[in-house]
Amino acid sequence: MSRFKQLGPGWADVLNGEGLEDEMGVDFLVALGCEARLREAARSLALEEHLLGTHVDESDLANEQIRLAAQDRAQPEVVVFADGGLRVRARVAEGGLDFVQVGGAPGATVVLGETWVPLQPELVARAEGFKQMPSQLVVLDRRGRRRMLRPER
Repeated sequence: MSRFKQLGPGWADVLNGEGLEDEMGVDFLVALGCEARLREAARSLALEEHLLGTHVDESDLANEQIRLAAQDRAQPEVVVFADGGLRVRARVAEGGLDFVQVGGAPGATVVLGETWVPLQPELVARAEGFKQMPSQLVVLDRRGRRRMLRPER
């Protein structure tokens, strides 16, 4: 097999029989042909990714992740819990959780373990000492009925 076949189709036909196998520039020519094929393959792959919409600019990816992480820390987590007409907005704040009743009859109370937090519509009520958002809220309505509020989707 001729070394010129590494250059791709057509090159071996042109260069075979010319007696160039032992010339000094043959290694360079073979390396140059391999580099050209590699670049062409990369270019066609990039074009295909672009046309399919799957292209990702990896140089911007690290900066974007840092920016998003900084945004996440700056904005507190807010979740709206609901069950029927009763809705409570909860937010993780420094030193505790803030609750605001945004729907339902007044007089509801959030129960977090041994801590009871009475709610009034549109007024902020705070539960001190909590650092994480609960997965669901136990709320007593004004008649004392226990209700489980789940996060709205």
